[in-house]
Amino acid sequence: MPSSHYEPNIQEYLDFVLSNSQRGDVNSVLSAIDKYASTHPFMHIGEEKGASIEELMNQKPVQVMVELGGYLGYSAIRFANQLPTTGHYYSFEISPEFAKVAGKVIEYAGLSSKVTIIIGEFKYTSKTFTEKYGVEKVDFVLIDHWKDAYLQDLKIIEKLQWLNIGTLVVADNVLYPGVPEYKAYVEAQTERYTSKMIHFKVRHASELDKVLDDALLVSEFRG
Repeated sequence: MPSSHYEPNIQEYLDFVLSNSQRGDVNSVLSAIDKYASTHPFMHIGEEKGASIEELMNQKPVQVMVELGGYLGYSAIRFANQLPTTGHYYSFEISPEFAKVAGKVIEYAGLSSKVTIIIGEFKYTSKTFTEKYGVEKVDFVLIDHWKDAYLQDLKIIEKLQWLNIGTLVVADNVLYPGVPEYKAYVEAQTERYTSKMIHFKVRHASELDKVLDDALLVSEFRG
């Protein structure tokens, strides 16, 4: 999620999650975050989109998953929990403050051994990713950060050749608030990607009584 929008009171968020869940219980931690989001301006994948992404993850083996936009740890907890014991989740987050809180929530959920948070702007941290972590290819990419960086960062991933044939690249918020350049680029690359939209009704991130149209854009890399 973009770190500049809908910034929560992160200490309030942390206190709420820890006091409304049980240590080591992933489902209770996720439920606490969902409960917090139901009454506070907050940006996270949420239950419905989260379930759709889990379905996609179950279609093919996923060992290495990369997320652009870690925010406060919800996606890392939800999707790292779906990875096999040998799998690993790498969460890129530009905000040190958000990353610190996400790390605490991930540790509380019992998933620190499966999640690595990488702090800084992706166009810089991506350059040393393979050298630092020994990862050359990834099986699943979730893009959910600064909307104007979606296309830039996908092109970085392409240039670094992280994508295997069959790797899924899933972009959130392609209708609300929208990423038209990214969407046009991916959908035009018909020889490289097979893409589809999964549509949702979502609540406005700050005006919780508003319901809007949104979608995930799911693109399978064909090589």
